[in-house]
Amino acid sequence: MDFSEGYSHLAAGSCRWAPVAVPTETQHVLFVASALRHQLIVRESASMRVCAIFNCLDDIAQVEWAPNATRILCVLKNQTTVQMFAIPDVTDERVAHSGLDATTEWQGKVEDKIAGIVSAFWAPDSAHLITVSDFQLQITVWSITTGGAVLRLKSPKYPAPSVFTSTNPLNSPSDPRALGIQGLRFSHNGRYLAAVERNSRDWKDSIAIYSVNQGWKLVRRLPVATRCMWDFLWSPNDKHIVAWDTPLVYKLVVFFLKQKKGSIVKSCEFVPYKDKLGIQSIAWSPNSQHIAVGSYDQCLRLINIETMAADFVAKHTSDISSLLSDETSIYTEVRQPISDTSHRHDAAIYAVETADVVLPRLTTCSDTSKLGIATVAWSPDAQFCATVNAIMPTVAWIWQVHGMTLASLLIQQDTITALRWDPVAQYGRLAISTNTKQVYFWTPQSTACCQVPVPGFRVQDAHWSVYGDILMLVDRKCLCCCYVANDDNYPEAAVISSEDTSPPQQEM
Repeated sequence: MDFSEGYSHLAAGSCRWAPVAVPTETQHVLFVASALRHQLIVRESASMRVCAIFNCLDDIAQVEWAPNATRILCVLKNQTTVQMFAIPDVTDERVAHSGLDATTEWQGKVEDKIAGIVSAFWAPDSAHLITVSDFQLQITVWSITTGGAVLRLKSPKYPAPSVFTSTNPLNSPSDPRALGIQGLRFSHNGRYLAAVERNSRDWKDSIAIYSVNQGWKLVRRLPVATRCMWDFLWSPNDKHIVAWDTPLVYKLVVFFLKQKKGSIVKSCEFVPYKDKLGIQSIAWSPNSQHIAVGSYDQCLRLINIETMAADFVAKHTSDISSLLSDETSIYTEVRQPISDTSHRHDAAIYAVETADVVLPRLTTCSDTSKLGIATVAWSPDAQFCATVNAIMPTVAWIWQVHGMTLASLLIQQDTITALRWDPVAQYGRLAISTNTKQVYFWTPQSTACCQVPVPGFRVQDAHWSVYGDILMLVDRKCLCCCYVANDDNYPEAAVISSEDTSPPQQEM
């Protein structure tokens, strides 16, 4: 496992993997982009060589790749502007040897001086751009070929980042949910755009579905039987839409759709209890068979889409005796001093724990966002579901869906800031960050703790490349790439038993 050098960036939202690799004459090149004040820097991931530098009009607040990786956009909030650039040909000798100040390449700009622009993302066809205005004014779909607006949604219900954001680490960078935008989703096949609307007459919520192939025409409006609809998600196979109520009410509504014109077959509701705080996080399984729902009652529920009943209910409490099986593995992070030729520091390793371990939890909590299952993350093969209970923020729970059992517990020393599954299913890797100098890995066979060799680096977040061979680690103002060798066996953890107190021989 190797690490790159550290590279400065402006903010976490300015570090993005290209969603696909760009073919060249000899190989496929995967890009990574980051922003440093007004400059957008595009690097080739294998060597982190600079391929292009784009100069924007002001400081960059957000960076998003087009789905085909041929263009990239930058949101300039201070200028209420979105700038777009085409990625230059990396086979050009000017780029290959020294990088290119790509001001002569194709570029475009979208401005909205009246409504403003707080966020933007690409449509799945890479030919349209969606901008979100401030103050709940409008959402606009722009065509980059004609330069005009093809659709304006007036007064959307949730047009901008909200305090509540459903957690799903498998979101693509251009997924609006990854940007904190509620109530606005493209179907996975890119044929439909759905948006939440509220009727000003009866104050009822509905989901409006627009057909991209029919000139962004409204083809269906789905009334939603919720008190105050909070958000919705398309299923991975686009055959269902799940909508849920405000966190004050636990209520799910699932629409079963035909593939033609978004016609509705039926809708079903799921209400496990009443008069209590409801849903905090939600995610579809990759095979569209289950909906994982984390709620404020500290339970994970796996809802079967066929029966609309919970196949599995797991209570996240300090007493885990009823959840353990013979296959359950428990790991606790242990830090022990390590001396080398230059300085003395702590090394993180995992210790194997026994079943009577006590899970750490917050003693006092006045914030309601820290009362339930704040994070739900599916593995890409739908075999595992990882969760974090906000009242026990240092513990990662990994559930095995087949058999509905607790597969593993990872007890960290610091608050978990991100859970990221490797997108390549065969590797089954989960990366964990805790805002420390280490990055942690879990597989069904092993665990590992690896220290980032960049001085002062603290891993706040992590993002896998599309091929699962590189993990981008993000610090507050720096990024670093971790190169994971997929051809070799995955590195074993430095594991000790709970009774072993001797210092480890080496640091991972």
